[in-house]
Amino acid sequence: LVRRDALIEPGPNAPKLTREPQMASVELLISQGEGEVIEFKETLRWDLRQEQVHKRIEDSSLKTIAAFANYKGGTLLIGVRDDGVVTDLGPDLNTFAGSRDRFDLHLTNLIKDRFSESFRAGCVSVSYPSIGGSVICRVDVKRSRMPVYLNVADSGGTPTPRFIVRAGASSPEIPLSQVAAYVREHFDT
Repeated sequence: LVRRDALIEPGPNAPKLTREPQMASVELLISQGEGEVIEFKETLRWDLRQEQVHKRIEDSSLKTIAAFANYKGGTLLIGVRDDGVVTDLGPDLNTFAGSRDRFDLHLTNLIKDRFSESFRAGCVSVSYPSIGGSVICRVDVKRSRMPVYLNVADSGGTPTPRFIVRAGASSPEIPLSQVAAYVREHFDT
């Protein structure tokens, strides 16, 4: 430490401090498997069973993002199966004529439209790492300082706000009767 007038500052031999913690490598995240802060999704929107775009597949990724924001943050990897096998973004990219830019714009708009622009800008970071020649989508989500709700269509198609949290390797919806207690416990200071 070095004293400069009334201030004490790190000296020339002090370790360099970074503002953000270093992100774990994708390979490390995959090797750890799914858990409280890591989730794998094989696709963002392509239903592999029905071989078509399906909104419920998108909702699954958005629920994970909401759950991470309402818990302590986390990383969603799209293009990775639940067993950790990297599958690539191919099925999703094919729905955008192979364009990663169009995929990225769609994902960004989904997050902005279903949450908010400020949430997308302040809590979500998207990147496209390559593993063994396969490109995946990495969505890093910070813990939100305020509760995050996600509108999900009910069985009749009416969008209903849902409060989703992370519990182990799953993202359950908190029943309406328990939301106030959870928010009081986890968000109030």
